[in-house]
Amino acid sequence: MGSGFGLLFGPVLCVAASLPERASAGAVWWYTLGATLTISALALVGILTLYLQGERLHAWLLPMVGFAAGALLGDVFLHLLPELVERKGELDLPSSLLILLGTLTFFLLEQGLRRWQAEHTGRDDHEAHLAHVSTSPPRPEGERRRSLLHARPFAVVNLGTDLLHNLIDGLVVGGAFLFSTNLGIATTIAVALHEIPQELGDYAVLVQAGLGRGQALLYNFLTALSAVAGGVLALVIGQSSESFSLLLIPFTAGSFIYLAVGDLIPEIQAHGRPGHTASGVVGLIVGIALMVALHFVGGH
Repeated sequence: MGSGFGLLFGPVLCVAASLPERASAGAVWWYTLGATLTISALALVGILTLYLQGERLHAWLLPMVGFAAGALLGDVFLHLLPELVERKGELDLPSSLLILLGTLTFFLLEQGLRRWQAEHTGRDDHEAHLAHVSTSPPRPEGERRRSLLHARPFAVVNLGTDLLHNLIDGLVVGGAFLFSTNLGIATTIAVALHEIPQELGDYAVLVQAGLGRGQALLYNFLTALSAVAGGVLALVIGQSSESFSLLLIPFTAGSFIYLAVGDLIPEIQAHGRPGHTASGVVGLIVGIALMVALHFVGGH
């Protein structure tokens, strides 16, 4: 698995090493648009369920969930917080409060969504990415193909939540590129890795709600495009207010800490069986190692 990740992210490290640490305003726009479009395209990852079913899909997802958690934590402690301290000179009280606010905000959002899910569907595992990936054979497409208006109500709620989630992702990526190119690349990778299991879970929820596979992919992709809108919004605000990125970065750090420790790592514990959990731990270590490599490539 490590060699596969190396082949995949070796070119990313080379690109990161070749880019200037502080990009021009025009380059920041191109970097942000490219990054958010890439993140949006990950909404199509649900197509993997056509080729990987049941145990094979779970076996692939566990190391990916660990990889995402490691990348998020590595981005926080090796990129986001060091960049913030370098820019401000210290980790002051406002920044510390914003970190806590980011953690608390994502916790409350997740709890609110889980409560709604439990009340309307009888399930309380909406945010568990692996819980919705069924190990049983899929039902025939004709049995569940409905329009969005005739699908189960939680399909609309899931799409609305995903739209907000991706908008925040775009804000985070745009704010990171405003700070520095290396921080933008590291944050884009962390967000993208988290999006893979997230989007697989969202796709599975839409299929369970009664949408066909093609419909689920389309709606998932359309809501994911809000990441581009979030990136543009971050650049518009950030380029007119220098303090914007100084507020957004600690908030992002807090949200990443919660996503990794409160969301992803518990999934490895809950869904991993003996032998499988180890692959999640290896993924966690590899994700951190990738952020370490980007730290040195960025010249910190």
